[in-house]
Amino acid sequence: MSSTITSILSPPTSAPTSAPPPITQLLPILRTTGSKLFSALSYLAQFLYSSSGIFLQPLHILLPVALWLLAPAIILFDIILDALVFTPYNLVSGALSIFYPLYVFCGAACISGLAIGVVGRTLVSLLTKAIGSGQNHASEVTSPVSPLSPLEPQPLRRRRSRQGKAE
Repeated sequence: MSSTITSILSPPTSAPTSAPPPITQLLPILRTTGSKLFSALSYLAQFLYSSSGIFLQPLHILLPVALWLLAPAIILFDIILDALVFTPYNLVSGALSIFYPLYVFCGAACISGLAIGVVGRTLVSLLTKAIGSGQNHASEVTSPVSPLSPLEPQPLRRRRSRQGKAE
């Protein structure tokens, strides 16, 4: 019995060895791939920058000529844009900035009126439910409105003549 107790309490004779996590095997591959990709992009950017002078040299010659030929259209477009877009925009934004305090005042008045109306309606309905029995007494009141709808033609009423009466 004592041998079974000591075998349970004693540490195992062969402890499992811990293997390195898989990310440690992947890190060197990612490092070299990133380094090669960065150097390739660096060479590509350097090539494009150095060769851009060759590709852009004709533009330095043709750009002033093209701008000189397009100058009337550019000026006309500038005048039309100024007359149809920028001037109305400046007028409207100036007017709105002038009327902004009035706009805020009217907006605040509408919002506060709405809040007061909702609170008043709620209070009246709560008081009506609390005081009244909930019955609608409007059916007892006779309506002075004619049973005919306003769209139907109403019959003409003839007046009695006073000629037959003795004075």
